Amino acid sequence: MVSNMEKPCILIAGGAGFIGAHTAKALAESGEFVPVVLDNFRTGFREFVKWGPLVEGDAGSVSLVRDICNTYRPVAAINFSGAIEVGGSVIDPGLFYDINLAKGLSLFRTLADYGIPVIFSSSAAIYKAQSRPISETDPIFPESPYGRTKYMVEQVLADFDHAYGLPHVNLRYFNASGGDFIGEIGESHRPE
Repeated sequence: MVSNMEKPCILIAGGAGFIGAHTAKALAESGEFVPVVLDNFRTGFREFVKWGPLVEGDAGSVSLVRDICNTYRPVAAINFSGAIEVGGSVIDPGLFYDINLAKGLSLFRTLADYGIPVIFSSSAAIYKAQSRPISETDPIFPESPYGRTKYMVEQVLADFDHAYGLPHVNLRYFNASGGDFIGEIGESHRPE
């Protein structure tokens, strides 16, 4: 079954989270795209999915991502899915390597098969800060398993671009906060 969407779709893995939901809203409000949210609700919120179709499941599921690609024919994908707690990555690094690296690898390999460009939500945690604010010229030296997984994924994407022609962009940022201006979605961390 192929989607009958009139506008191009963009897959948002982790689209039920804080940044993913704001991105889905912005894409829908642009009038140019339909956001297709993929989320397993490990940390996301069902009530944040309001601006396009929802596919419930894991971004690391090759068969599910193939179904999404075949059904919605996304023109791009944005990956916000992942584990993000720096302290938690020190306590349980295996979880972070599984979620951020292994599942990300499955997602990106499947997207490469379909030629779908990727925007990756990386982190400024890959830098060893030499200045305030942190600069893109600061040395890359992640100091936590969380930061290392984000940097490893950036390297995977560079290799996939070279080998498979997978265009990508890495977004490196810290601590997005606040909510949209009309209050439809906002921060809702567990624990807050």
